[in-house]
Amino acid sequence: MNIEARTELMAVLTEISRIAPHIRLGQLLGILTDMTEHPYTVSPICDIEDEELLPAARTFLEDLRRLPPESHEAQIRAHLESDTGRSAGQTTAS
Repeated sequence: MNIEARTELMAVLTEISRIAPHIRLGQLLGILTDMTEHPYTVSPICDIEDEELLPAARTFLEDLRRLPPESHEAQIRAHLESDTGRSAGQTTAS
């Protein structure tokens, strides 16, 4: 475990929560898990290291910062819909 990565990850999660307080923590973790490059199988969130989750959290935060607040909900919905498709065994087009 890398304490520095954990500390930075928590700071990024805190900033995401400040910018978009309507995002539930479960939603956020689902989105970030989906954004990682981790080759997960049965329990994705349990297997991801902080160092793997951190780049996804940084990217998501930067995306939120670039978008006007009124479009955050649409971004979240898009991530959740793409995550649901993969969970059901479907793939999304790139």
